[in-house]
Amino acid sequence: MKRQPAATHHKTQAAREVQYFGSKGAAISIVRPEASSSSNPREEAAGKSAFEIVTARIIVELEKGRIPWRKPWKDSGLPINLVSKRRYRGINVILLNSTGHSTPCWLTQRQVNDLGGRIRPGEEPSSIVFWKWLQVTKVDPKTGKKRDIHLPLTRLYDVYNADQVEEISRHVPQEKPRLFNSIRLAEEILAGMPKCPAIQHRGDRAQYSPGLDQVVLPPMTQFDSETDYYSVAFHELIHSTGHASRLQRFEAEALAPFGSTDYSKEELVAEIGASFLCAEAGIDTATVPNSVAYIQDWLSVLWNDKRMVVLAAGQAQKAADFVLNRISDGGGKS
Repeated sequence: MKRQPAATHHKTQAAREVQYFGSKGAAISIVRPEASSSSNPREEAAGKSAFEIVTARIIVELEKGRIPWRKPWKDSGLPINLVSKRRYRGINVILLNSTGHSTPCWLTQRQVNDLGGRIRPGEEPSSIVFWKWLQVTKVDPKTGKKRDIHLPLTRLYDVYNADQVEEISRHVPQEKPRLFNSIRLAEEILAGMPKCPAIQHRGDRAQYSPGLDQVVLPPMTQFDSETDYYSVAFHELIHSTGHASRLQRFEAEALAPFGSTDYSKEELVAEIGASFLCAEAGIDTATVPNSVAYIQDWLSVLWNDKRMVVLAAGQAQKAADFVLNRISDGGGKS
């Protein structure tokens, strides 16, 4: 049975107040901006924090209907063997694309040696499957009749991504890098976060690992725009505030299982918190539509209950305050 949000709507001349009932029956009010006679946005926003304005805007966009989420960075492409130029097919595409490397080029150990390269210390190979049909003739022991049958022959091979190999860069096709123009206010937010986790730029994934307390992002120039980069970076930094050394949203050194209710709630916190930080950096106009789409995807796991947005916004505000160094004591669960 699909749960519906308990909401009442009260129209006013300049705004509509949407009342969502939070935990223990407490009513939470969000002022939703509508057409107004005022032409001054600062006048309309008077008395409201940036966090309140962003939360209200997200709810407005959610109520407009479904928006498709757009991944804001480019993948490295379909996997290909660097030497033979043959593209990997079938299950091997999934196996290799799931590794998160920034180049689609792969080699066997022998090919690495032939090119004069060497595997970087500590790098582990990825396994691919080679298979083909073998024709085998079987003889019936009773009748002596011969019969051809086909059996699958499968073998596992180890390959390395070009990212894992030194001294072969001249053999790897290079795209002309896009220039990245940093945004001053966004950079100040990144640089000013207390107890900031390590941030690495590599591969095709954006993720935060609680066990390593590490954020991994695709290279800056792989993003469609500078604002997309900062929005994703802020999302992962909001995740990192749940670490035991910060706001302690996580019970252990791992996020909740993917797709679970707790995981979905944490994704709401991270994306709403990222929207708050984008507003602080003055880039929210460019990033809010895609943030709303992302929130909508995870909200569907939570029965499309928009109350979750308001409840998550409370934790998101505390997380954003931590990143902005506005919390005197980082301890305590939120």
